[in-house]
Amino acid sequence: MQELEAEISRFRAERGQLGTLRQEREAALRRLQQEMRDFAAQRATEEANWEEQKQKEAKRVQRERRALEAQREAVSTGVWGGGRGVCIPVSD
Repeated sequence: MQELEAEISRFRAERGQLGTLRQEREAALRRLQQEMRDFAAQRATEEANWEEQKQKEAKRVQRERRALEAQREAVSTGVWGGGRGVCIPVSD
């Protein structure tokens, strides 16, 4: 009889430990899920910022490209002052 009571006592102790472990695991899982949600939100924000910066940079490059093309065209048509930084009017 004592053996059975000892086994029941061990069983109850193990069940209590398992319950504690299960609670700890569930709490860790909830923390992990929250971290994943936070990470996804941060990633979305950073991707949006990256896209915005990329678009701004593309516009800047396009403006510079147009300016260079205008300068190149001015030089090829002789409007530019031969590298002296002076604009020479073109007469018709």
